[in-house]
Amino acid sequence: MTHLLVLPYHNPFAAAKALTTVDLLADGRLTVVAGTGYLRSEFLALGVDFDTRNERFDESLEVMRALWASGGAAVYYQGKHFAGLGVARVPMPVQADGPPVLVGGNSALARVEDVVAGMEEFAAEYF
Repeated sequence: MTHLLVLPYHNPFAAAKALTTVDLLADGRLTVVAGTGYLRSEFLALGVDFDTRNERFDESLEVMRALWASGGAAVYYQGKHFAGLGVARVPMPVQADGPPVLVGGNSALARVEDVVAGMEEFAAEYF
């Protein structure tokens, strides 16, 4: 089953926790496919500013990667849209540094370059 997670719709601290749970249940087989979203009506319905979706996407990736790479230690993050002061992530995902994140949709090149390492690891493992 394929599902694209529209990161700007979610709090990245909660998303990382939920994705960690799925990774544990799937015994480390989770691959996250994430995007920025494009439907203004959905952003409006959720009370999320459509014009900040790319910033929120980038921050969400930063937060989730920091949590997954922390080894369970407290993470301090203060961004423009999200803040977490001393958030600990236990349990940790099965996959070292968290599941790979593939970017779907029409993302800026900076976002694509940011996940290339994860894609290379994915390709090496599955192809």
